[in-house]
Amino acid sequence: MADEAAAFVAFAAGLGMTARVASSAHRPKGAIFVSAADHCFHDLVLRWKAGEFAGDFACVISNHTDLAGIARGYGLPFHHVPVTPGTKSEAEARQLAILREAGVEFAILARYMQVLSGGFLERFGQSVINIHHSFLPAFAGGRPYHQAHERA
Repeated sequence: MADEAAAFVAFAAGLGMTARVASSAHRPKGAIFVSAADHCFHDLVLRWKAGEFAGDFACVISNHTDLAGIARGYGLPFHHVPVTPGTKSEAEARQLAILREAGVEFAILARYMQVLSGGFLERFGQSVINIHHSFLPAFAGGRPYHQAHERA
């Protein structure tokens, strides 16, 4: 398989294209970032448990402890990493260490109410998917629906 993949990548390069060959047998490991709200988290984990995803979740990282017991009940390691404006860089360093230790290949922000820094994203170097349903950036911060209503 490795020889065929290398040959295809070389062929694509000869056409001025960039290609990446991935095995469909590989189940990438992901991390779920959450804050205190649980609805996006439950939806993801229940779909994962039902076999709807071609990957697995390795851990949950949160800036709150609200979902610790629930995450462990699903069989997922839970990591509480508090984030404040004064500790953001240290918190992101801890999060990156957790992701690397768990072998995480992608992260999903399931209503994670913190903004990840450009430095975090660059150092992680993997896909980060935000499934929070807010109106950002038009209505940043808390209570986006209320902000939209007030502006209408």
